[in-house]
Amino acid sequence: MRTLADQQARRLRAQLEALAASEPYAKVVKALCEQSGVGTMSAIRLVLELGDIQRFPTTASLPHYLGLTPSEYSSGADINYRGHIMKCGPGTLRAILLQCAWAAVRRGLDQDLGQVFERLAPRIGRKRAIVAVARRLAIKLRRLWLQALSPTPAADSPA
Repeated sequence: MRTLADQQARRLRAQLEALAASEPYAKVVKALCEQSGVGTMSAIRLVLELGDIQRFPTTASLPHYLGLTPSEYSSGADINYRGHIMKCGPGTLRAILLQCAWAAVRRGLDQDLGQVFERLAPRIGRKRAIVAVARRLAIKLRRLWLQALSPTPAADSPA
């Protein structure tokens, strides 16, 4: 059973890698893989599960959809309480982003994400800090994705 499961997992992985290299996905997957911590498998899973990135019109809409924004209770007075993350949306994508955030922080290639983690971890703990990093990572990935989809000006056209 384990051998069969291993063979199926290898076959599915190969199919996903082939899909990532195919025409409609290659440009976006390549753009997402430029971000440290994000590999081909993570990028293609994000692309396949999110579909059209244009449906997230604002910067905050993608992290909110993924459930990476904190819940908030605000009364009419000066009370403003921020609670746990909302955990709405697909949990598998949230888990992928958390793994990518850990990889980005551990490798230290993205200085911005590393600084956010180092600033927040002593105060709120490593697990909560990595959720904040994953939220920022989702924002960066959305920007990279939109840049990959935007038409680039032709090199031979006059400026």
